[in-house]
Amino acid sequence: MNELIMILKEYHSLKISSLDIEKSIESEKERLHLIENKIKHKQKEAIELEENIKTNEKELIQDEESFKKTIQTLEQKKQQYDQIKDNKQLTSLEQHIHELTESQQKLEEKIFHSMELIEEMSEQKKNCETFQRGAFESIKIIQEEVSEINKQYQIHIDSNFARLAELEKEIEENILRRYQKAWNKFKETALSKINNRCCDFCGSQISQQEYQFFMRSPEPLSCTGCSRLLIPNP
Repeated sequence: MNELIMILKEYHSLKISSLDIEKSIESEKERLHLIENKIKHKQKEAIELEENIKTNEKELIQDEESFKKTIQTLEQKKQQYDQIKDNKQLTSLEQHIHELTESQQKLEEKIFHSMELIEEMSEQKKNCETFQRGAFESIKIIQEEVSEINKQYQIHIDSNFARLAELEKEIEENILRRYQKAWNKFKETALSKINNRCCDFCGSQISQQEYQFFMRSPEPLSCTGCSRLLIPNP
């Protein structure tokens, strides 16, 4: 394997290493961003639940007052039986009592439903608050992880960049330009090995003449099918 190919392979390996580090850091940042968005959603949900709880509690107080008044009125109406003088008055009183009884039952059902709803929303709000506390703790942990990743890899990043700069001086400008073009498009697979005179990635075949020239030349070929840089398969 000629020296240029060895340099290109080392250069490519360092580029991949640097990219992997960037991906690790970006992955943690993305995880952090997702949790922050979930916290915002839960905060909004908790605020809405709090408002709904207050509204329902206010309605519950009003319904309980109405319920008390209905019971009082009903008791008063029942005491009027002794004052009934004819069937018309009796029918009217019984109708009124029936309506009050129905009203009492409906209010009773509504109050029970409101109490259940408030209890349910209070539990949901509590769950939101529990999630937020846990999420804030997760954010703290992830921030520490990102900081640690940065710390651990900074030496490698600096070393990689320094070595990449050294290697770039050893690679001819036109070859480096061709490599950068392939890297920008394919990243980790910018270099492709030749197997049986074919590109490992796209399968495009090179002619016998091109292959013989390639084996004698210090420069890598560009695949006519996918434009990756071709290197020998040791």
